[in-house]
Amino acid sequence: MLNIRFLKWVLILGLVFLPYCDHDSTTEPDLSGSWLIPEDQVQDGGPGRDGIPALTNPSFIPVHQATYLKDNDLVVGIKVGSIVRAYSHPILDWHEIVNDTIEGTFFALTYCPLTGSGMAWDTTEFPGNKTFGISGLLYNSNLIPYDRGTDSNWSQMLYLCVNGPRINDEPVSIQVVETTWETWKQLFPQAVVLSTNTGFNRNYGDYPYGDYKTSDDLLFPVSNTDSRLHVKERVHGLIVQNKTKVYPLSSFDETVKVINEVFNDLPLVIVGSADKNFAVSFESTLADGTILTFEPIVGELPVIMIDNEGTKWDIFGSGVSGPRAGQRLIPTRSFISYWFAWAAFYPGAEVYSFFSSSNTNLRVTTDQISPLNLGGAAPDPRGDEFIPDSQINTQRREFRRFEIGRRIVKEWPTITRETHFSPYYFNEEVRGLQVTNLPEKSIVSDIGIMKGDILRKINGLELNDVADLARLWKRLKNENRFELIIERHGESFHFSYLLN
Repeated sequence: MLNIRFLKWVLILGLVFLPYCDHDSTTEPDLSGSWLIPEDQVQDGGPGRDGIPALTNPSFIPVHQATYLKDNDLVVGIKVGSIVRAYSHPILDWHEIVNDTIEGTFFALTYCPLTGSGMAWDTTEFPGNKTFGISGLLYNSNLIPYDRGTDSNWSQMLYLCVNGPRINDEPVSIQVVETTWETWKQLFPQAVVLSTNTGFNRNYGDYPYGDYKTSDDLLFPVSNTDSRLHVKERVHGLIVQNKTKVYPLSSFDETVKVINEVFNDLPLVIVGSADKNFAVSFESTLADGTILTFEPIVGELPVIMIDNEGTKWDIFGSGVSGPRAGQRLIPTRSFISYWFAWAAFYPGAEVYSFFSSSNTNLRVTTDQISPLNLGGAAPDPRGDEFIPDSQINTQRREFRRFEIGRRIVKEWPTITRETHFSPYYFNEEVRGLQVTNLPEKSIVSDIGIMKGDILRKINGLELNDVADLARLWKRLKNENRFELIIERHGESFHFSYLLN
């Protein structure tokens, strides 16, 4: 593994001194004037102003000509009117900003390799020069672009001008879709993608940041950290007024999963796929006040969901058939980035759990859980029939969340002491352990367990007595995986966490 400090200086020197055909000259970043963010946390990233050259009105090629892209490479897609284009990470890693125009709409597509965040801002109404450049500055390890019309500095992940003549201004967002090249080709096989003919001498086949995507390390410090997820876990985060919530891409089904929920009083639909590697979100309320609910559609890309009225919607929120065909859902203020970046910019962000009460796919809310009989046998929340192991259709989720795994082992004695369990009886036989009391904040709730859930098995061991949990601790310390099967309202879920 590369030493992170060594890598930092290699990157800084490499990005500054690689030739790029005499385009923009490198100057010192502008740190003058007042800032809306803590000035002592605004950092010089190294290459200097325009040391990383933005692209303006670049060339595009058809999908079948993009041989420089691998199937697992990521792309950021945009749709303006009927035009769809893709901007590939292998090029964005080296240039970070693409200034482009589609059907009279000017926009800057910005991507920060350090935070893994990509978004597009409409610059059509900007005065004078409508393009952005790289200031060379960072805040919370995140890109600070500057607009060339006024020399104002903007915080990408805050959606805000934080310094200069346009201070306090917010940009107008344009929805983007980030996914793999393999999925994008299925979504829009007739679209075009950035060409490597950029006018700059770069090796677009090489990722310039070493093992950064998977390492626990950061190149620059951030103001807040949060260990609930791996620092580089990719999450789809959304901002509703003063609240934020993130949805790990690993939390979606392997096909397509739809989450209908209300967040901060706003009805929303969040849809994604772990296998197809995408997540998008929209407001569920239409202009006429109608609030829609949605279900997933599999195998019809770019169509991903259908509403309760019968309209089918594509990944950009466009109605493609049915009574609402031709309409478009309002996209949320949202984007995909690494978890550490969301935690730094929006401390305390809510993290979506598979078993959160708002997850309508599970058809469970807290008031649906049957009252608990703390004296012994608990009533069966599923009805009259017990589901034997051989008939359980488990939904499996696997996580490479090492922090969660380590905490499971470390905090096991606390789990068994503070979380209360009672034997769950069916026909006078114990069929698992039911959670009868749960601390508000614990590793148990972080995993997703709720009061009333029935723990069936851990690492293959059937749970028939509370003492089984204590015996598991020694066993878990010698294993590399934590396997959990629980039941809730007749549905069984299998979770797997890496322990080392």
